[in-house]
Amino acid sequence: MKKNIALLAAFIMVVLCACGPPQEQAKEISSPWFRPMDDETHEYIKYPSFLYQPVQADLIPEALTGLGQKPLLQLSTSEAERYAGNELRMPMELRPFLIHALARPGSAPVVYYADRALWVDALGGEGDNSQVREAPLVIFIDEVPPDVYVTAGQSSEYKFLNEP
Repeated sequence: MKKNIALLAAFIMVVLCACGPPQEQAKEISSPWFRPMDDETHEYIKYPSFLYQPVQADLIPEALTGLGQKPLLQLSTSEAERYAGNELRMPMELRPFLIHALARPGSAPVVYYADRALWVDALGGEGDNSQVREAPLVIFIDEVPPDVYVTAGQSSEYKFLNEP
């Protein structure tokens, strides 16, 4: 008898849990620029923020056209200054590139690197993944990266080598 009561109680709990409100699922990121990391075991290091900045808002359509589906495009120094909207003073060893990045309202991109690859992630921001938009960056790096990974909020799940 006690066994039947325990089974009945377990059955009722299952039914009650199943009848609760549905779990909200994150919307898929619809941008063709979204490209998650292929190997999450990489040890990524935060790239210095003074070595990259967003493209000026009025030049984003031109930058989008220039990039197309390529994850990066090498620029001349004058092109980089024009896209960034100021006179850039970078070491001669570094070359300017235009790279893919995503943004959500109120977000700021953060760049990481490992094994010469770049990972650009849009941290923070309000709204769901359906509000993600393409927001290219001008970046100065010493060599052409073999890969550029682009995500929106994924890096908040990881601890990096040069962060506390």
